[in-house]
Amino acid sequence: TLGLKEGTQMTSGQLTGNVATSTQAGQKQIRASATLAGLGGTVEGKKIALSEPIKAEASVSSGKAGMNFDKIDVSAPFAKINCAGSAESIQYSAEADLAKLQSELGQFIDIGKYKLAGQFLGKGQVSIKDDKIITTGSSALSNLRVDAQDGNSVSEPKVQIDTAVNFDRKTSVIALASVTATTSFGRLSVKDGVVPMNKESEQPLRMDVSASNFDLAKVKPFAVMFGVLP
Repeated sequence: TLGLKEGTQMTSGQLTGNVATSTQAGQKQIRASATLAGLGGTVEGKKIALSEPIKAEASVSSGKAGMNFDKIDVSAPFAKINCAGSAESIQYSAEADLAKLQSELGQFIDIGKYKLAGQFLGKGQVSIKDDKIITTGSSALSNLRVDAQDGNSVSEPKVQIDTAVNFDRKTSVIALASVTATTSFGRLSVKDGVVPMNKESEQPLRMDVSASNFDLAKVKPFAVMFGVLP
């Protein structure tokens, strides 16, 4: 689990922002921005700080047709997230540098014993209809590298993950319409999966998993790294 490192004390940080409202052509518009700068502290007496501010901007409009999120942008030294859409359906895109993410957040948070590097890109859509949350997405990890404390390392040029997942809030059931991971050592797919989120669910756990073109020689270093194989 993630959590602040033991002995962490936050000692600095300045939050500034503004909100502006207006009405045009019968629509109310809200524009807001915020910046968190100089976030820093100490861990057991050692100074820690983010290298750049975290910034957020939002533009929201509402009228007879409902509410629209014209823009929601968040940027940090290690990642960017952009969203737009309506209250019923939002499109998003995200990018992150794993090495920078670990270097920046790793000052404050215990995020594991492995050293990471690589680029993450993702995009998708989240829709809400009645009691269902419907998601589709596509993400890619390029030039992924994982280094262990004992000196071992594994790498993967590209991991492509495509998902179509629905959540029924009324029945507390996750439906995995399709989840596919494609790598240089093979392809793993899940279709028509059902994952009940509580014991009272009437639907049992179900998962149709298939693997194709798996190169076991390429898989072995990952299995050894993460303790699946000795």
